[in-house]
Amino acid sequence: MDKYSKRSVERLYHFQCIHCHKWWTIGDAPEDKEEWWCPWCGKSGIFKENNGFDGIKKPNEE
Repeated sequence: MDKYSKRSVERLYHFQCIHCHKWWTIGDAPEDKEEWWCPWCGKSGIFKENNGFDGIKKPNEE
């Protein structure tokens, strides 16, 4: 029997599609991958690292 409880760490990556503007999350995604397919609209996009949220504006927003 284990003496201690267990814990683990997971790095979450959040994506926002440039086409449909919906968000999705992937745990422990490969860091060198840049092209991802949106699970919502099915279109591909190139995602670069963004250390802070600067937001993607929808076409009707200024």
